[in-house]
Amino acid sequence: MKSRTTLKLIQGCMILAVTSLILGGCKKATPTTDSETTSSNENAFAQSRFNESGSISDQAASGSLSSYRLAPGAGTGSLLSACATLTFDTINHSNPDTIIINFGTTNCLCSDLRYRRGIIYVTYTKPHYWDSLDVITLSFSNYYVNDYGISGVKTMTNEGRINGQSTYNSTVTNGMITKPANSGGGSYTYNENITRKWTAGESTPLIWFDDVFQYTGSSNGVSSTGSGYTATITNPLVYKLDCPEWIVQGTIDFTPIGKATRVIDFGTGNCDNICTVTISGTVYTLYMW
Repeated sequence: MKSRTTLKLIQGCMILAVTSLILGGCKKATPTTDSETTSSNENAFAQSRFNESGSISDQAASGSLSSYRLAPGAGTGSLLSACATLTFDTINHSNPDTIIINFGTTNCLCSDLRYRRGIIYVTYTKPHYWDSLDVITLSFSNYYVNDYGISGVKTMTNEGRINGQSTYNSTVTNGMITKPANSGGGSYTYNENITRKWTAGESTPLIWFDDVFQYTGSSNGVSSTGSGYTATITNPLVYKLDCPEWIVQGTIDFTPIGKATRVIDFGTGNCDNICTVTISGTVYTLYMW
């Protein structure tokens, strides 16, 4: 009698366990919201910093000591400062010519109201910096912008005039941004293959504030959280030197690995640090730094 009771109890427990397992397996999982915007903001920051390094190189190559080494906030489109020392090695054209842009070892407030320190090395292969087919290479040594470390190699190849506009192919390889401790620390990587078109201001040498550039192409990298991504410019990004702090127009399709593609929209040309990121129909507002 005792054994029969025990057997029934065991059978009952087994039925209850199986039933619970089936019901638990059929229970619908709570969906998670994809609202991650850190990687897209980091991509925008890296793209802006490498874009502006090309403009710094252009301004240093102009050879004028009065037009770009101006007081902070002068509103001229300058990206340099009186504390930037320039060294030119351009005598022997059989070797790549060199420009060394040295902001010093302590933070230097530049005309665009960003702080810079460290060195940008610029080499170019043609006798003159602006020659067609010139290959301009930028590298960085202890270079910081607002305490964000910038490293990697940027190469700009002068493709000449296409449809009347000076056009450059720009690549960044092994790009890395190191975040300061007050922004959470860590680092992220960035690579690009982008076309830069000089769409306005080229006819006024040494006047920088009227210069406008458009960028098309793609980039990729790994965010500070370890997430890989790809990014494709879907409407040309616009960068104006009368607003040198931020990209002011254009859109990017940004795809973190394993997540939905989000659309980064930089607006319609207003000089501000606002962009939006749309993820699966939900719009998030970001403030670029």
